[in-house]
Amino acid sequence: MEPIRKASPERWQASALLARAYAGSNRDAERDAEIANQKRLYDAKFAPKIAQLQMFLLERRVLPDGSVRIWYELEPWGKFNTYLFARIYDALGEEIYHIALDSSYLEQAVWAKTHSKEATAGERVFFLDGYSRTQKTPDGTSTVTQALLATFDGKPSYDRIRDQVLALAADRTNPIARTSKQPN
Repeated sequence: MEPIRKASPERWQASALLARAYAGSNRDAERDAEIANQKRLYDAKFAPKIAQLQMFLLERRVLPDGSVRIWYELEPWGKFNTYLFARIYDALGEEIYHIALDSSYLEQAVWAKTHSKEATAGERVFFLDGYSRTQKTPDGTSTVTQALLATFDGKPSYDRIRDQVLALAADRTNPIARTSKQPN
């Protein structure tokens, strides 16, 4: 992929694959360069297919009893302004729960009251949230369990979030199951 990428920097598919390969081999500087290239191509709306993406698969990690997939945003998406999304799977490939790094617009005003200097500089508050699989109830409704796993003043580095996601995924006591249920 590296020769293709060097010959044609606009090949966003090659850039995405290289970012994933670099992430999997702990070549952080190269990974970050490919992430920056993906964002540049996305922002320029270079190709119709990349313009339709909100995120791309950056990492797949195999765990002793499951796996993790982490998607990186090209543009924050959804009602909570999601910046990073990870799915945690068991050994059979079934999703156990997912984790999202969010920065909802609703929370910014409250945070700015106690962090005025940071807010003035354009910083935001971020939340690492975990969500269980949707559970059907006997009455036909659904519930999902949500857990606030961490809060960050300012956007945390990818490495910090990845390490936290991997640690949570390796902890089979399932941190999301220890919180209250929210209606779906």
